[in-house]
Amino acid sequence: MAQLNKYVESARAAAGSDTARGVRRLVFRLLLVAALVAVVLVIGAVALGVWLLVNADSALAWLNGILNQFEPIVTFFSRFTGG
Repeated sequence: MAQLNKYVESARAAAGSDTARGVRRLVFRLLLVAALVAVVLVIGAVALGVWLLVNADSALAWLNGILNQFEPIVTFFSRFTGG
């Protein structure tokens, strides 16, 4: 048992203080969360790209409808820009 305690103390000394271990755990968890968020964003971007490829005509019509809502704003500012 004394030998085991010696190994445990040696491992704790090698790992550093409790604060350092806590900081390492926090950094690891933050990196893990960031990686998971990145994976979700990539999957979402791929899914959106596939959806746009499959439904190109309806997607373009939908986008055109949204852009047409900005037409009065564009017309207003084109008076001042000469466009």
